[in-house]
Amino acid sequence: MVQVRITNETGFDVKGLKVGKKDIGNLKDRNRTGYLVYTEFHFDSGMPDESIKGRINRKSVGDYSEFYWCGTEKYYVTEGTFEMDLTLRDADGKQYLRLLAR
Repeated sequence: MVQVRITNETGFDVKGLKVGKKDIGNLKDRNRTGYLVYTEFHFDSGMPDESIKGRINRKSVGDYSEFYWCGTEKYYVTEGTFEMDLTLRDADGKQYLRLLAR
């Protein structure tokens, strides 16, 4: 069992948040989820690599992990407890949601 707690560090309220296959719902700025339970959680080169969906100010925000296209350092864990921050990252003139492990 993998437990993940996410703190919203985007500076905005995020609506309709989904991380991996978990529907989280709304997550206000600077608030955090309880521990979310996953059977496995994916990483790439030590960075969280689960799909993220959400809306900020009624606008869908892309998922930064789409840039993790190299498959050589991808792996998943099936046990552990993780604290992660949900952040925004600018790339290609757009903003993307990104998870950072603490």
